[in-house]
Order: sequence, then C-alpha cells, then structure tokens
Amino acid sequence: MNKGEDLLLLADRKAHLHEGIPAQFFNQKTSTLTIAVSLAQKFDAALVPMFIVRGEKCGEHTLLFGPALDIENMPLKEAVQLQNNCIEQHIRRNPEMWLWLHRKWKCYHKEIYLR
Repeated sequence: MNKGEDLLLLADRKAHLHEGIPAQFFNQKTSTLTIAVSLAQKFDAALVPMFIVRGEKCGEHTLLFGPALDIENMPLKEAVQLQNNCIEQHIRRNPEMWLWLHRKWKCYHKEIYLR
C-alpha cells in the first residue's frame, strides 16, 4: 500500500469472533472482518467495493466497481457496517451471484447450521 498499488480483500467471508467485530448483515448479527476498513483508514486509501458477476457463457465474468465508500473520519464500527450494507445491497440485486457456503452467521446463530 505504501507503493500506491491496489490491494484486493474478500471482506464478505465469515469471521471468527476473535477476527472481527459485531455488525448487522441481512438484519442479523454477524462477526465481520475489519481489515479492509482498517487498512483504508490507516493508509488514507479508497475503499472501493468490487463484485464479480457471472456472464451468460461458461467462464465469462464481469467485474463491477462501485463508488468508494466515504469512511474518512468514521468510527471503525460504523465504517464496517457501511461495508456490510454495501455488500448486502449488491446481494439483494443479484442473490444468485453470491456463494452462501461460508456460514456467515455461525458465530452468533449456530442453530441455523445444525441441519
């Protein structure tokens, strides 16, 4: 980051309690990674949401970049929630594009994964 290069982080994966902070995701409490927000704030870098959308043909994908999230001078908890809100909005528009494999809510809602 000191060299001005881009860094890509997967911010929507499940975080263990010791890795993240509590935040809402689809109106449910979840542990959310802070690394993307923390690094953006530390290095005064843009936090730009990026999503991969599958195309109609096998192997065809499109990268979608959203506007940078305005997290400057925002407390960490609020900035992480803004990040979650952005991801949630994208998923609501394209739910078939998100992989529901990583048990996002397991830290606070173990009962939904018992089956």
